[in-house]
Amino acid sequence: MRNPDREINGISDFAFALLNYEIVSVSAPPVSSNLATKGHKSMTEEPVIFVDSGELDQLISNGSVTLIDVREADEFSTGHIAGAINMPTSNFDIPALVDLADNTMTDFVFVCAVGQRSFGAANVVVPHLDCLVMNLKGGLQSWSRDGCGLVRD
Repeated sequence: MRNPDREINGISDFAFALLNYEIVSVSAPPVSSNLATKGHKSMTEEPVIFVDSGELDQLISNGSVTLIDVREADEFSTGHIAGAINMPTSNFDIPALVDLADNTMTDFVFVCAVGQRSFGAANVVVPHLDCLVMNLKGGLQSWSRDGCGLVRD
């Protein structure tokens, strides 16, 4: 089992797993005792759901999702979906996401440039959340190609 606090050459085990997602099966960090008592589902009970740009646009219009953009801050600043929260994989905070899910009572959609980093992040976090966890198929490249807008802060 991975130790989320261990670092390999300055890179956390979690970030290292995400960087090597094609090669290494990403496993979730151990659930802390305070999270385990909340009845969070396991990854096998509710896998990550893929949504396309049109579906995501509708979910955003309904106000039923929280967007988590896992790109680095410099990528995020070049353009992102309005309302997205930037939580880079290099600084991924599962307890903060659990708190956010408990406070917002919405489902989560993870996004990145092409959908690979966000899929890895979504798979890591899905066992810890009591909500649907989705990934934007094709990432922001598909979102932009489909004519959906990006904003800059």
